[in-house]
Amino acid sequence: RSWYTPRSSLLALFRQYFQYGYWKVRVIQKHKIPASVRHLIPGLFVLSLLVGPLLGLLWRPLLLLWLFMVVAYVVADLVASALAAFRHGWDLFLSLMVIFPIYHIAYGYGFLRGILDFVLLRRQPSSDSVRLTRTGSEAAAPSRR
Repeated sequence: RSWYTPRSSLLALFRQYFQYGYWKVRVIQKHKIPASVRHLIPGLFVLSLLVGPLLGLLWRPLLLLWLFMVVAYVVADLVASALAAFRHGWDLFLSLMVIFPIYHIAYGYGFLRGILDFVLLRRQPSSDSVRLTRTGSEAAAPSRR
């Protein structure tokens, strides 16, 4: 039996997915097996979002490639949000347009921070990475029916 309790805010959701990505690096270290591609893509996406424009200043085609990637992501977000809203209610559309990028960017940023902390700098986790993202009623298990 499992359950999921949605976070109370978009910031809490960001923190949750940041931790998922951050601690995935530790799991990979513990089990000494590489992550599947789906665990690596968000980190590569965030890295390319940050580095792409800088490298694009040095070589113009990279800036165009970066712009294409951003536009393609926005279109994919729009399509995925529309498909989910079509199935579950159009009132969710705008929320989903924000939530999907939060999932990807927060996880990717967490994964990159995990690589920086655990692999490159070999330091202990930061305090914000250890603190639970669910609080109060979010931390309680649902009642059995």
